[in-house]
Amino acid sequence: MVTGMAAVTAGASPAAGPDRRSPVPARTTGAAAADRSPASARPGRTLRSWPLLVLAAPAAAEVWSGWVGVAQKTGFGLVSPLPGIWPALHLDTTVTLPVGVEAYAAYALRAWLSGEPRIGDRTRRFAKWSAICSFALGMAGQVAYHLLAQAGAARAPWPVTMIVSCLPVLVLAMGTALAHMLRADTAPDAPDSDATGPATAWSPDQSAGDQSGQDQDQHADHGSGPPAVTTRPVQPETRAVVRTTAPEPRDARMQADQAHLIAGGLAATGKPISRRALRDAGVKDDMLRPACGWLSWQSAPALNRGGLPSTGAPCGVSANRLWSMRRSLMPIVGGMDIHRKQITFDYLDTATGEVMCGQIAPADRAHLRAWLQRFAGIPDVAFAFEACTGWRYVAEELAAAGVAAHLAEPADTAAARGRKKRAKTDRADARLQRTLLADGRLPECWIPPAQVLECRALLETYHALRREHTAWVQRAHAVLFHQGAPVFHALGEADGPQQLAGLARARLSPAGQQQIGLYLRMLEVTEAELGALRGQLTATARRLAGAKALQDKLYGVGPVTGLALTCWLGGKDRFSSARKAVRFTGLDITVYSSDGKRSPGHLSRQGPPVLRWCAYEAGKAHARGSAPDHRYYEQVKDRKDGKRAALSEARKIIRQACHLLAGLGDDAFTTV
Repeated sequence: MVTGMAAVTAGASPAAGPDRRSPVPARTTGAAAADRSPASARPGRTLRSWPLLVLAAPAAAEVWSGWVGVAQKTGFGLVSPLPGIWPALHLDTTVTLPVGVEAYAAYALRAWLSGEPRIGDRTRRFAKWSAICSFALGMAGQVAYHLLAQAGAARAPWPVTMIVSCLPVLVLAMGTALAHMLRADTAPDAPDSDATGPATAWSPDQSAGDQSGQDQDQHADHGSGPPAVTTRPVQPETRAVVRTTAPEPRDARMQADQAHLIAGGLAATGKPISRRALRDAGVKDDMLRPACGWLSWQSAPALNRGGLPSTGAPCGVSANRLWSMRRSLMPIVGGMDIHRKQITFDYLDTATGEVMCGQIAPADRAHLRAWLQRFAGIPDVAFAFEACTGWRYVAEELAAAGVAAHLAEPADTAAARGRKKRAKTDRADARLQRTLLADGRLPECWIPPAQVLECRALLETYHALRREHTAWVQRAHAVLFHQGAPVFHALGEADGPQQLAGLARARLSPAGQQQIGLYLRMLEVTEAELGALRGQLTATARRLAGAKALQDKLYGVGPVTGLALTCWLGGKDRFSSARKAVRFTGLDITVYSSDGKRSPGHLSRQGPPVLRWCAYEAGKAHARGSAPDHRYYEQVKDRKDGKRAALSEARKIIRQACHLLAGLGDDAFTTV
């Protein structure tokens, strides 16, 4: 039976030459046929398939009878597939084996020997080996039947029964898999189809002569057009691994440039760059696909690079955010995963389709600056990295090298990764940053100027010293309580340390006296550093426009609090609403509710601790009777407690500061 179906397949399929993917020359008539040279016109007679059918008929009958006999000896027979619904219906399942096994063998044989150019190598290999296995299984079935018949056995042994009973399921699974693979290969935009053009891959093992010869061959194949894009060799000091994809370099560059020109014309005329506008202008999604994958369309006001006008970024995102269309046109887009010992990189060259990955070790400014020299003179290079420890010097070095730096929010980036499907590695994290940046889905953070970063560092140091001061005081109180000494609350007075030392000599053991002496010396050093640092922060806040405006208009906001609010909430179009500023501070209430169950709410505490501490301290100032919002503070305190009242006032301060700083914009960072 397999021979007969293969004969039909051979008669229906066109003959192919040595190259199975080469198309069959079309037959021409008339003048075109007359002009054809004798060397190209090779008339021949078509092979007849009826002799194969005659030869296959006896073999098909024998194979059919053999499979039916095996099925009868292994439990196949009459069954009622619909009992209770159609009891009179009976089917003889002995015919399922020859139909299933031999039909799949012929199906896989045709896919293997077909000259269809769109069938990929993976599908053709699967069809080849599955067809061979089907033939081997058919021969084994015939041998088993004849041995059982010769021995006069009425039932087959259990191993034969087990194997034969699994054949229908196996045939169904393999046939479905082969059908899906053939459908994927013959789709209009399948990666193995000829529509994508030949792939050009560069490898470090190729010499300069091989690369130049390859470029000449590509130029000869494509004729006139832009010159071939040459690849850049890997730096010898970098441990890099090269992976290649298969876009056509010149076609991708031409299509991306055409889309860029159309978008630039729309932006120059003041029209919005939207999906509909680009489609009306003749741009399709396929024009940008070879450049950097599928284009993630977003509502960007205009391209803000390449000499095009910019109207600013939408509220709620960073001012230096690059939108999806400009990202898709970037020649090089990559991601970095920063660690203390090494920086793992993964970047894509959209012109050639090459993906380079490796590590920069050790992770310091000098080695990163040397590695970035490979991008000298290349415009619109962009890298993304998470806002973890060490991002500041990476962003500064990227900016100094002319590379666009994109700071990713760690929590949102982890959420964009989705469910974990495989091991999480540094290379996978860098590839995720690059993919999100290329698709326009990177959750970006605002990269503040150097002045703001310096003020933030000093504020964090001041907050850390304040916490250490409180910890030393609490340790002193714990020692007093542990040895039964009376409570001491006068430590903040001028002679408080002397009084505490006298109390320790009178009531504590020698070890306790030594502890109290150490704590007092640490408090003295900490207070001295706090005083000097507070004076520096106060002087900076008096010269900063945003901090001065907040001190003048918000009750309870002093120099340190005003400086913290300006450094973390200032900037043009930082937040689209004051509610988002409260969430950024970490003062919003997190509630988990499902059906009738609701857990008590608690603070998210996901923002900067310094800003949350300053806002809470400013909210506590409304406990004074002279405060303008003292009445509301007392109402909340009577209904809940003083802590809830201070938190409510802190949220009010954050909202008011957000509106004031939004009105100032980038002028909040100017010195007066």
